[in-house]
Amino acid sequence: MYATAADLEKRLKREYAAIYADEDTGVADETLVEEDLGAAAAEIDGKVSVRYEIPVTNPGALALLKAWNLDLAAELAFGRTEGAVIPEKVKNRAETVRKNLDAIAKGDMKLSGAAAESASGPGASAIIAVDEPEFTREKMQGF
Repeated sequence: MYATAADLEKRLKREYAAIYADEDTGVADETLVEEDLGAAAAEIDGKVSVRYEIPVTNPGALALLKAWNLDLAAELAFGRTEGAVIPEKVKNRAETVRKNLDAIAKGDMKLSGAAAESASGPGASAIIAVDEPEFTREKMQGF
């Protein structure tokens, strides 16, 4: 994860307690908070991993990913509310994050200082040059 529960609490302010408070104790259910932050981070990693090694560790890139983690987690948090009314600004921020993540996956946007994905890990590809096939349909005609 790129953000903490304290970061999300600071982002959501008063809504944090209303969204995550346990009905019996009134205390925020940290498990739910961690679920939302984890799901948001997984969405980020899913797109970023196309171009970069994860977890991203560069401080410059981490600042951006933290903000994105909070934007996506906020959307998930408001989705937990009764009637699931997500404020327009939260929707817009999450939509912008997803557009940026798509741009990263396509190579149209770069994460400053992040290590590029290695060419030997899972999902790596190789280009192989081979001779023209000997036994083609045309060459085998009549046999």
